[in-house]
Amino acid sequence: GAIKCYQCRTDQDEDCESGSLDDRHLEDCASALRGEGPFFCRSIHQILYFTENHDEAIIRECGSETFKRDCYKAGWEDDSYQLSCDCRTDGCNSAHLTAASVACWLSILVLLYNITYISFIMNFFLEEVHDYI
Repeated sequence: GAIKCYQCRTDQDEDCESGSLDDRHLEDCASALRGEGPFFCRSIHQILYFTENHDEAIIRECGSETFKRDCYKAGWEDDSYQLSCDCRTDGCNSAHLTAASVACWLSILVLLYNITYISFIMNFFLEEVHDYI
């Protein structure tokens, strides 16, 4: 059968919080989207800057349109911010951070560390060469 994902929004249903998710929110994506797969689960953390209280919401849903990455963020100045992560196992969009998003952030940290390390080594050798000139 098709994948089952949590489908709810915290701004419309308090039971959609990750600590209190109820199985009534777990739905079959094939019937929820009424379309052709492949389907996956998506979890979106959204902040609306244009509202007085900068309202936040977690949106859990089925998806069928894939992006190049499992996680992506989007922001519009003075408007809104979104962090969206996709996953591909039943109920995987129950947490704020899915395993895919954790892997995504860890990859970014490793990349930043490597860039910093390479930059340090390059500066060290450039200073050594400069001392001989």
